[in-house]
Amino acid sequence: MASPTTRRFVSALSTNVVAALICTTFLGCTQETIDDSQGFGKFDGDVVAVWSQDGRDMILREPFSYIDGSNRVWTAPAGATVNGASIPYAFWSFIGGPFEGRYRNASVVHDVGCEQMTESWQDVHRMFYDACRCGGVDETQAKMLYYAVYHFGPRWESASDGTGNTQLIRRDPVPPTPEEISELETYVSQENPSAETIRSHDRRQLHSHPSRPSGESRRSVSGDFADRWQNQQRNERRGRRSGPRELSVETEEQVIAIVQSHVTSQTGEERPATYAVTPQRGGFRVDVQFVHETAEGQAAPDTGGKSVAFVSVNGQLIEFVSQ
Repeated sequence: MASPTTRRFVSALSTNVVAALICTTFLGCTQETIDDSQGFGKFDGDVVAVWSQDGRDMILREPFSYIDGSNRVWTAPAGATVNGASIPYAFWSFIGGPFEGRYRNASVVHDVGCEQMTESWQDVHRMFYDACRCGGVDETQAKMLYYAVYHFGPRWESASDGTGNTQLIRRDPVPPTPEEISELETYVSQENPSAETIRSHDRRQLHSHPSRPSGESRRSVSGDFADRWQNQQRNERRGRRSGPRELSVETEEQVIAIVQSHVTSQTGEERPATYAVTPQRGGFRVDVQFVHETAEGQAAPDTGGKSVAFVSVNGQLIEFVSQ
């Protein structure tokens, strides 16, 4: 039996009766919203967890499963750590934290699926959409969540380690800009795309959907600001190069250029960012913080705009992981 401390952190939304009661009584859902969740499978068990000492993660005390509409079982085992990190942090501002809404059951199995990486990232993200609908999340918000994880969430793929073996590596998309978050919300709410359309969409198409009701075109990252920022960062890096250093000037710039090239190829534009290169065994770690220009002309960090890249000694981008 769970201790009082454990029970204090129980999140139980597993049965249709309890879900309907919570949705109707506390969240103001209509009966139509509850009925609309039918056909998206079911949850098995309750989410029973305790906070870890860091105050951010939760550790499952009991197994919890989602059974999708095709009877495929997605299990979060006891002992698994969940924290909502599989949902890009940049989107928490308009969807809420992973433990706050009706999608928290879905976020548990999604976190575990993204951590285990035993299924394709496409299937794991689609499972998240179906689990959101199963949990009573309305269609529009579920599609916003689906777009967020499918186009900006974790991705993984098999790659050769150079010795004839393969390993799973993370290749997350570049985090969204503030404009892209607004564009996503406008696109989904106005056009109500199907799940299939969302999968075939991409960030370049997203830019064709203005985020302003007046129909103003998207304000992309200013090329002038991007150039000024890049020159400023380069000069600052050179200014810090007094005394002995682990990295040569040329090596640091080459490593940063590799990551910048990857970012530009994904986004179709220059993305201003700060880059910190740290030598590691077999390559380099590059900490990236994306920034944008405010209305006052100042640089401000993008919310949820942190990534970490790993570059091999021979100049290959190995991983790109969003934080």
